[in-house]
Amino acid sequence: MNKLEIYTAWYLLKIPTQKIVEEKEKDFEEFLKNHGVLIEKPIYTFIKKQEKLLKETFSKIITIFDEDYPALLKNSTNPPAVLFCLGNCGLLNSRLFTIVGTRKATSYGKSVTKKFAIELSEHFAIVSGMAFGIDKEVHEATLEANGKTIAVLASGVDVPTPKSNESTYRKILKKDGAIISPYPLSSKPKKHQFVERNYILAAMSAGTLVTEAPEKSGALITAKIAAEEGRDVFSIPGDITRYTSRGTNNLIKDGAIPATSPEDIIEYYSLSKKKTGSEEEINDPVLQAVLSGYETAEEISQILNLPVNQVLSKITELELLGLIENDNGRIKPLL
Repeated sequence: MNKLEIYTAWYLLKIPTQKIVEEKEKDFEEFLKNHGVLIEKPIYTFIKKQEKLLKETFSKIITIFDEDYPALLKNSTNPPAVLFCLGNCGLLNSRLFTIVGTRKATSYGKSVTKKFAIELSEHFAIVSGMAFGIDKEVHEATLEANGKTIAVLASGVDVPTPKSNESTYRKILKKDGAIISPYPLSSKPKKHQFVERNYILAAMSAGTLVTEAPEKSGALITAKIAAEEGRDVFSIPGDITRYTSRGTNNLIKDGAIPATSPEDIIEYYSLSKKKTGSEEEINDPVLQAVLSGYETAEEISQILNLPVNQVLSKITELELLGLIENDNGRIKPLL
């Protein structure tokens, strides 16, 4: 099956991801017959529409079989078979950390969120849901710090949601971030899809931080999912008299790790301050290719038109300088 056929089987026909994994080599029509699905015109109409929109929007479709698919999400209990992606899709397999919170953010919530997002973006690509309030602050602060951020939408990736955050959506794409979603291109959000979106937010990252949330908040759902998936859950304690801190304080009572500074999280993951490097080292073409999202020696060799052995030699040199890391052939920046 090709990528759109896999997506159609999973999203439109509701065939579980595990079944698709087991039978991905089968012909699409044979696969449908095996699952008792009648081959009807609407199925192919759906495929044709998505195929057309992929070309028009320059979106990418990433299946669970692809290298760009987030590794932690792939190993979760209920991974989507397919994600649509706009922007720097290579970010999806970098070190990820999720920050979420209430839509009705206070000045305190925005302030602490900005501080954590800026400092953590030195070590992670920061993930959030591009909602009002805290989520928007997460993306904006990360971009302000020249960090990388990923927005997970409850709509199609080509539909900025909410509409009022379209400027943030555009900034994410302009500044080499990524927009992802499991929903069809051109589709608008539906209520139940926000909870499904929260699953992806939680499962794709090593940890989730809730910076501000009342007792009933979608951010708490994200934290609950993260805990169920074996991910780390952090919470910023707040004034006990604040309505918008009740949720975060309760998370700590329930076992979340209290975070009173970004260093708490940085130290938890045994991360150190990133190297800066000299101007000559920073401007090295191989390092610049890695910073642009190219992750293998073969990709870098092709884009720079250099012999692979020369690229490998430079990768080793940059690794010894502490500017990159080589994780089983996947090259990642430490800047």
